Amino acid sequence: MKKQILACAVAAAFATGAVAAEVTIYGDVNTGFVYNYKKEGTQESTNSFKLESGISGATRWGVKGGEDLGNGYSVSFDLQSGFDADTGTLGQGGRLFGREARLTVAGPVGELSFGRMGTLTSAAGTYDIFQGTADVFDGGWSSAIATSNFFYDVGRSDNMVTYATPTMAGVKGYAQYSFKIDNDADGTEGKNSSKRYAGVGLTYEN
Repeated sequence: MKKQILACAVAAAFATGAVAAEVTIYGDVNTGFVYNYKKEGTQESTNSFKLESGISGATRWGVKGGEDLGNGYSVSFDLQSGFDADTGTLGQGGRLFGREARLTVAGPVGELSFGRMGTLTSAAGTYDIFQGTADVFDGGWSSAIATSNFFYDVGRSDNMVTYATPTMAGVKGYAQYSFKIDNDADGTEGKNSSKRYAGVGLTYEN
């Protein structure tokens, strides 16, 4: 009888924990057929017909979750992986969670995130505040018209800290700093020789 009571108590504890901390597995598979016809001047035309991943959006999957700590505070995470649906190959240079790997602590004075995430103008991830409004296709179909053609951006960055203020009268502020961006193969995090990133931004909604 004691063993049964103990087992019920353990089961109840796990059930309570599962309700408090919500974990979600999500994803999107985007693939289709692509036909290309190319002819330049007097050169012979070329044709191709193939299966491609990410026709109108990135193929990805992820795990995210969060827990309410009480008194207006919470903690959450998001681990997002990109891959090619037609081959199964990992994206972002073969990283398991190359699209985003973020831990966030939020409270009455805003939220603070740590890890790998997109910059404010990256058209990727949680803190993209520019491409979603300035680029009508939000980074998609970007070979000709994406805003990334008009300015340099590091895209996603490692070793990033992001602070976002609460929304006040429709205004929300953002500040980001990366101790070493991911395409700096020769740099060492924390040293002046490493390539770093910093950005600030504001949004207004009314």
